[in-house]
Amino acid sequence: MSDTLTAAEQRKLDLASNFTRAYRANLDKHPAIREAACLREQYPALCNPLRDYDLFAGRVLYHPLVAFLNEGIVNTAIPALRDDDRPDTEVSPHDAYLRSILQREIGGYIYNYQSLHEIAGKLPETDPRHKDALEICAFWEKHSPMTKYMLSLGEEFVKGMSRVNNVGPAQYATHFFRLCCFSIDFDKLLRLGIPGLRVEIQNGTAGDAEFRRAALMALDTLADVCRYYAAHAREQAASVTTTEKRRDELRQMAVALDNIAVNKPASLREAIQLFWLYVICSDSANYGRADVYLGDFFVNDIATGALTREEAKDLLRSLWRIIADQFKDGFRVAINNCRIIIGGKGRRNPENADQFAMAAMEVTLELKEQEPNVTLRFHKGQNPALFDKALELIAAGCVSPTLYNDDEHIPMCAKAYNVSMQEAEDYIPQGCGEIQIDSKSISSPNNIITYLSALDLVLHDGWNPKVREYRGLRTGPLSNFDTYEKLYDAVRRQIDYTNGLFAHRNKLENDIHAATSAFLFTSILTHDCIARGKGIFDGGVRYIGSQVETFGLTNTADSLAAIKKLVYDDKKLTLDQIVKIIDANFDGHEKERRMMLDCPKFGNDDAYVDDIYADLCRFVNENVASKAKQCDLDFFLNCNLNPGGVRYGAGMAASPDGRKAGDSLAVGNAPTAGADHSGLTALLNSMKKQFKLHSGFVQNLKVSKNLLTGKNLEKFKTAIQTYFETGGIHLMITCLNRGDLEDAMIHPEKYPNLLVRVGGWTARFVNLDQNIQKEILARTMYE
Repeated sequence: MSDTLTAAEQRKLDLASNFTRAYRANLDKHPAIREAACLREQYPALCNPLRDYDLFAGRVLYHPLVAFLNEGIVNTAIPALRDDDRPDTEVSPHDAYLRSILQREIGGYIYNYQSLHEIAGKLPETDPRHKDALEICAFWEKHSPMTKYMLSLGEEFVKGMSRVNNVGPAQYATHFFRLCCFSIDFDKLLRLGIPGLRVEIQNGTAGDAEFRRAALMALDTLADVCRYYAAHAREQAASVTTTEKRRDELRQMAVALDNIAVNKPASLREAIQLFWLYVICSDSANYGRADVYLGDFFVNDIATGALTREEAKDLLRSLWRIIADQFKDGFRVAINNCRIIIGGKGRRNPENADQFAMAAMEVTLELKEQEPNVTLRFHKGQNPALFDKALELIAAGCVSPTLYNDDEHIPMCAKAYNVSMQEAEDYIPQGCGEIQIDSKSISSPNNIITYLSALDLVLHDGWNPKVREYRGLRTGPLSNFDTYEKLYDAVRRQIDYTNGLFAHRNKLENDIHAATSAFLFTSILTHDCIARGKGIFDGGVRYIGSQVETFGLTNTADSLAAIKKLVYDDKKLTLDQIVKIIDANFDGHEKERRMMLDCPKFGNDDAYVDDIYADLCRFVNENVASKAKQCDLDFFLNCNLNPGGVRYGAGMAASPDGRKAGDSLAVGNAPTAGADHSGLTALLNSMKKQFKLHSGFVQNLKVSKNLLTGKNLEKFKTAIQTYFETGGIHLMITCLNRGDLEDAMIHPEKYPNLLVRVGGWTARFVNLDQNIQKEILARTMYE
């Protein structure tokens, strides 16, 4: 034990104490007023100093002990919340208690049980700070919205999932309590500024006056952050060690900060600064259509001579570096988010937006950072230079931009989200690839299902060997499935049952959010919260929905195809034999495993398996959408993402597609790594057969650099354009030299900047977990 805390720990403990005191003092007041009081304690207390190369203010102290955040990752080292496969009946009373009240990814009022106890443990019991840390933790154990949510889950829900909370890999289904992948109206922020938003709030008459008063308090906090950083910039400028060049940069920064505290932004510098400080205060990790809200500022400053184009790009470079530094500084959530969207239909002043978009891609190419995650939307008739520039970046190893086809996404989103075509033009991909209607919808992907586990439960009459208990539906013995259609129907019933549980869970989660939290900074810039005078979960947002993160869809299609062919069509094996073989993890059954591996596989344009995939995809998407009304949602949709195929595959048994226990699932809407062996055209043909009623299906493609150079580039461009013109919806492309990945695993020091697409997000290959490295290595490389 130590009787001292680090400066960061002491600062976090002070914030936790002040934040908790503010909550206690406002315990009986309107939830929005209570939240505004807590936010006033949180900011600028969390603000970190500028760095010598910053042209903008806005760094924060990450991982507070107690705070109001949309998504916090906490308690990651508690064994009972980590990779813990013990059945609930085998855990200690203390671990059972932690499982009942905690999650690792939470939103709203977050508290870090683990870190508070660690801080208390570093101090002698006679130190008042020891008692303070434990009392803070005990208070939030009782008052945390997450605790209320966890204790409200019914027995049916507990027994229907692999775990009641998100412990370890999701062997079948699990959930989160958080606000993730929302988007807010940065364009409105920059058009109105803080004073314009004040006027809009003050002029409102509908809804709750206390909500509007709290929203004004939140804007006061934002203005305080501007003034705090303005004073900090002047203090640094006055230092005797500051160079004249840096002194001038700091003075410009201070002037911009002072201006945006009381006026709407009048320049690119002021616009970016206000945008970024709002990002910090709102805990946003998705940055929306930047070419819309920054394009006019960018072009106007250059046209008036306020900035040269290179100076304007310098501002973008600084913003890009701050975003990239989030991950380097330990802000774990940032690796899955930080999307900047460019291109697409529905942009104001598309010529200005195009100029910004080109500069954004140029800066991305220069810096080659893994964040921000630049994303290109495109459509027929759009300036082709944007698409060509995107291919140039991909060929250079940037991995970004990922490509989204508006001509397919917009009509799909209009149908899936039940919105007009004009509103659908405002779709934006976020996070790992989830889609929102920009600033008009809220729908966190707070449910997870692995479809391959649904099949496994059916093959074992609901028995889950990991938790050694029955889970989900009891669908009956194998003898019930004397036809393929009966087996397939049981899989669908299992999925339908789980989607029903998700629907009820979403209703519970939304009700608790509405009763406890206004999410003020998010609500202020989300339509129609100010007009209605309500927070996002209290009836303010225009469209409220939810999403299910889905994994193993193509593996399930491959497994059903293997069963159909070997058992029902060719009669080479019985269903009972297949179950015994996979239960043995193929030990002593290499011949039978080879038979399963040789069955048709998704990704080869083979109708036998692709038809199974297409029908399964149709069912899972239509089924979850049908549950929306059960939980008072405007929409309920699936998204098919990454890299859960690696994480969740690690905790799963062997499967009839020939996959061994613990091996990765296919990542996203892609084939099992290496199973696509019929060429690029066949792969693209399979991937575009998805049923388009969802909130984002991601498609990965790994290609050799030879394919994007010389004469091959035009051939490759023609191939993917044909894919998009004939129904392809999305591609994320990793371009590599053959052998780079293998060598990087042996000599990581030689490849510090080798970027790869893990899924919806980018990473430096050498920093990835070895299981993810192996999965990426195993993906077919097209040349």
